[in-house]
Amino acid sequence: MTTVEEHLHRGIALQSSLDLDGAAAAFLKALEMQPSNAAALYSLAAIRLNQGRHQDALGFGERCVRSNLGSSLGWYIYAAALQAATMPVQALACISKALELDPLHVDSLVLKGGLMTALEQRTEALAAFERALEISPGHQTAVVARSAILGVPKTSNPQADALANRGIALQTNADLSGAQRLFEQALALQSDNFPALYSLAVIALNRGVVADGLKYSERCIASHADSAMSWYIRGCALKQARHFKESIEHFDKALALSPDYKEAFSEKGLACAEIHDYVQALLQFNEVLRIDPVHKLALTNMGMLLTILKKNEDAAQFYARLLALDPDYEYVLGALVHARLHCCDWTDFARNRELILEGVRQSKRICRPLAFLALSDSPAEQLICTRLFMEQSYPPKPVAVWKGEKYTHQRIRIGYVSPDLREHPVGHLMAGVFERHDKSRFEVYSFSLGIDDQSSLRKRFVAASDHFFDVRNESSLAIAELVRKHEIDVLIDLAGPTADSRPDVFGYRAAPVQVGYLGYAGTTAVPYMDYLIADETVVPPGDQVHYPEKLLYLPGCYLPTDPEVRVAERTPTRAEMSLPESGFVFCSFNHDYKINPPVFDVWMKILSRVEGSVLWLMKLNEVAEANLRKEAEARGISGTRLIFAGRVPAISDHLARYRLAGLFLDTSPYNAHSTATDVLRAGLPVLTLEGHSFQSRVATSIVRAIDMPELSVPSLSEYEEFAVRIGNSPAEAEALKARLRGKVETAEEFDPNRKTANLEKLYAEAHSRRR
Repeated sequence: MTTVEEHLHRGIALQSSLDLDGAAAAFLKALEMQPSNAAALYSLAAIRLNQGRHQDALGFGERCVRSNLGSSLGWYIYAAALQAATMPVQALACISKALELDPLHVDSLVLKGGLMTALEQRTEALAAFERALEISPGHQTAVVARSAILGVPKTSNPQADALANRGIALQTNADLSGAQRLFEQALALQSDNFPALYSLAVIALNRGVVADGLKYSERCIASHADSAMSWYIRGCALKQARHFKESIEHFDKALALSPDYKEAFSEKGLACAEIHDYVQALLQFNEVLRIDPVHKLALTNMGMLLTILKKNEDAAQFYARLLALDPDYEYVLGALVHARLHCCDWTDFARNRELILEGVRQSKRICRPLAFLALSDSPAEQLICTRLFMEQSYPPKPVAVWKGEKYTHQRIRIGYVSPDLREHPVGHLMAGVFERHDKSRFEVYSFSLGIDDQSSLRKRFVAASDHFFDVRNESSLAIAELVRKHEIDVLIDLAGPTADSRPDVFGYRAAPVQVGYLGYAGTTAVPYMDYLIADETVVPPGDQVHYPEKLLYLPGCYLPTDPEVRVAERTPTRAEMSLPESGFVFCSFNHDYKINPPVFDVWMKILSRVEGSVLWLMKLNEVAEANLRKEAEARGISGTRLIFAGRVPAISDHLARYRLAGLFLDTSPYNAHSTATDVLRAGLPVLTLEGHSFQSRVATSIVRAIDMPELSVPSLSEYEEFAVRIGNSPAEAEALKARLRGKVETAEEFDPNRKTANLEKLYAEAHSRRR
């Protein structure tokens, strides 16, 4: 029998995908079983408001209040229903009660402002909108309504103004359809009515209808070129259309008219970031903070930009400021911990990690998925974390581009979508696959989201593709439509929720079959991804419950390799690599954020038990290096026993220097992935800890695939004992290396032709299932 909770979960899912009738039916089922269920009553009131069924909304809203008189949300939704039913005095009494219970509820403040506006109490309305913006600086409805009160271009049609004001009131209540009708009526009476034009542009952009946003914003400028708001909203529309340089010019014109227009500074900063002009972006957010030192969005954007610029110590300071200002601000604690990990700064690490894990278990948006991979070894927790992020950032689109058409092609058309078809680890892994696709059976389309770095790797992708499209400046909808135009049979996402990716291309259902592979080590947790390519080690069959996608298993390890990457014949001397002339060399060239206190503790125990040994690490930032040396000293190990490898001219030289080490020590819960394949091919054994989640089992998958399972151990204590034994036995260390060399030379795992053929079997299988 279906439970109340299951009906509620189904209703919420349908509501998120904009199936309001289906959602309402599910909530009504919940009420049949539990007539006073507050969540179902609230949701039904909201749905009926959205559908314009105001009397139904009133009924559900009143029942919601009666079911829990102490719920601010209940009073809020009842007030919204009363407002929609043109009962402003009663609505004001209810929203006042809501704010008594929760003075920081932004939507209640915005609704109060709308009611005060309708009652012509402008001072009180302005105060409500200003308070809402103090709490949520980017709240667009509050921005619009506040600007309307402060003064917009003068109009000469009171009737049109009245309609526009009513429209703003509905807009504050999220009744966008009702608001749009009133704004259109206002324009019918006065074609240049500014509040109506501006608000219609905002509604269009919020709905993702960029063409309408561009149209209405252009009319704003045509009629009111002396208004900073005209240039601002036009800049927003151009930014959403991905015309970033043009949008920046419009924000500059807005700022020339209104020098302290913080929203224009903020949007200009985002546009600068999109064209990778990060220094200029930082300057814009600094201006926002000059005007408003506690502007939360500016603080988080400063942190994100500084992280991109690898100034993680500075980024952490901004995140710490934001956390002190608002401990519940979305994703800030995870961002702070991640920035500190990049610095190997483990301040409050254990406590903050537990807060993040517990927050995710409680379905809080406390950490982004990629950062979470370095903190959690639970596939169940990772599913929750990723689903929370993806539902908010990349929900399914209400209209699909591919509508069920059947394609008939002589060759299966496969399309790759990636920001990394260039000099990048994903680029190195996939180049050989692209070059080995069977062109008699597959037609290869590439949709590149990233920069053209003019590298030899980029040229290989262009040459290996039947059709190569640089779509970085196109909207996600335009990319989806391009995919549909070329009738792609199987569309592969090589990024997931990583930098510069576009999961929303897949949210438009661009192709009959949509597959996730390689770029993100875990589930994307969205209903529009049909398959995830993995292997039986990284996702054991018993763990499939944590993956909404259907699993397609590659034999061996799911990672491909690039045969063009060679190991230089010459091995450098120890002196050339700043290594001591004698003593065992443990190596770990993983990224700084993958190193954590439990792993480092074990590393230091190993060094203490292997006399004269050193730990050879990848060159890190100066702060991270200083912190690691300090942490070593705190554990009784001289900081001089940590050696940081400098850069070498070519990747072949980089791989050759691995021969100087005796054992590679892997990190956990975030393993070495492509690095592990490089290390093994260079002849250096990788000792890894077998975890429980995808990203913590990749190195285990690799060593199993080359038939050296002894290199994967189940516990940190066994990890320590293995490393100590090898470090204290030169003969055993050499025998292990010799065994590895024999395995690498014969391993099918490093055969690119076989890997590509196996991938093609999976693509063909998925294509066949859809047909």
